[in-house]
Amino acid sequence: NGNVTVTIVSGNFDKAKHKLLYYDEKYLIKIDNKAFYAIKPGDIPKKTIESVTVTFGRDTLRLPVTTFNDLYEPVFCKANTSSNTSKCNSAVYLSADKRKIYIYMLNSDGSNGYEVTWVIQDKQYLRRVVDYGF
Repeated sequence: NGNVTVTIVSGNFDKAKHKLLYYDEKYLIKIDNKAFYAIKPGDIPKKTIESVTVTFGRDTLRLPVTTFNDLYEPVFCKANTSSNTSKCNSAVYLSADKRKIYIYMLNSDGSNGYEVTWVIQDKQYLRRVVDYGF
């Protein structure tokens, strides 16, 4: 309805700032002792999500870092050079009762990836849902 703005900021992954755990010395399985989500499991990520901010008129909600610090390789839009268009895989939805906001993001290369939906209710972070392995 024009009263909500969602800003997702990405950054570069700096492997020197993280503890990386490998399987068989070549497949990355944990970052900072935690499982993680990326487009190509086992590869070192190149991009991070640095922040997710929701603005409701004059009110601002910054999602906790723990809601995105294990999500890597965000894909905001993909360019189609043959048609000179782009397709964006992120969206914001408002529930029918107008109490919940769903922030959806699909991060995929077409064959691998994950999707995340952050749920905001009454201007407060409620939870997130992550789906992967498709």
